Formats: sequence, C-alpha cells, structure tokens
Amino acid sequence: SRLPHARSWPLASHSAGASHAGGDSDSVVSASWRMSHASLISVSSLPGAPSHERHELSPEVVFKKRFQLCDAIHEDSRVIFGTDVSRSERTRIMLLSYTSEDEWNINVEVYRLLRSKWVANLLDKFFDEDTGRWYIVVERGGVTLEEYLSTKDQLWMDEREAILGQVAACWIQMDNLNWYMEMKTWSFMQYGKDWRLFDMTFVYKGNR
Repeated sequence: SRLPHARSWPLASHSAGASHAGGDSDSVVSASWRMSHASLISVSSLPGAPSHERHELSPEVVFKKRFQLCDAIHEDSRVIFGTDVSRSERTRIMLLSYTSEDEWNINVEVYRLLRSKWVANLLDKFFDEDTGRWYIVVERGGVTLEEYLSTKDQLWMDEREAILGQVAACWIQMDNLNWYMEMKTWSFMQYGKDWRLFDMTFVYKGNR
C-alpha cells in the first residue's frame, strides 16, 4: 500500500522547498539544505579579503595541502563540502568548523562514542593555527533526509519502515549511552542504502 504525502508522517521535512536528485554532486549543495543552514554557511567574504581575490581559504586552494573545498571558508562558515585529495582514492568529505574548543571536544566525543553504521564516519580532527579554528572531518554521503523527503509525494510502506528503523536504531543507541537528540531531518544523510547521523548540533548528554 502507498502512504500519504511524506510531510504528514513523523520524519517530515521542516522545509517546504523541494530539491532534486543529484545530492551526490561534488560541487553542489542543494538549495533547501543551504537555506535551512543559512546561519551555518556564510556567503560573505572574510574581513578585508575581497571575494574576487584568491586567498588561502578559497576553494581554488587545497586547504592544509589535503582538502579541495567546494566553498571558501568564511568567517562564520560551519559546514564546508570538499574532497580529500591526499589519498590514492579521493574521499568525499564534510569539514565541520568550530570556533569553540569546548564545542569541538564535545562533538568529537559524540562521534567516537556513537561510532556505528548509524553515524557518519569520523575521518580526522585538528586545530588550524592559520584560521584559529578547530575542525572535524567527516565522510560525506549523498542527500540529507530532509532533501530526500522533499522530493517524495508518497512513500511505500517498506521505504518508510526502513528509514524509521534506521533512525530509531540511532536513537536507541544514543539512549543506551545516556545521550539524546532533537530529531532534525537535515541531520541525517544517505550513504548507499543507509541513513546516518552526521550533524551533532542537536545531540546532548544525558536523558531527557
């Protein structure tokens, strides 16, 4: 049997904006994800650095001699998509940027404690003196759950059960470890047939 429109069930997208397939593109982040993360991804230039000039944080430059970025790192950037070009087989990555060492440490701890098939793979972490920020490098998948739902008018029962089952498994794992999360559809990303948590912004220590 077929189910009602995707937005009528618990994992509904919070945004009315639709996005199209193609989340696997190395250079494009969908408009709906960018809009929902407007406060996290900036399109402004660094102070004193005109946007037309090449500088060490421009996407044309390989950051840390390792990461080819899809977007420049701006003053208030939070999530930057890119590719790790240091490996023999290039790896699609997300670079998560933090201005607070405490927040960075908490997120690193969460990634390590929750390491499983339900959480995106933590590839690296480091502090960069040039930008004065802490970074977490995470393996990048395809579209977010929010983007996926926004393209669906209806969901088949088995598809709904598969998504709910994977999200619930992640939730249960957190609860067993005394963590909890506020459910945000943009916090999950598609990795093949799996949906994994990649954004730890709304993950907290302790049970509600």
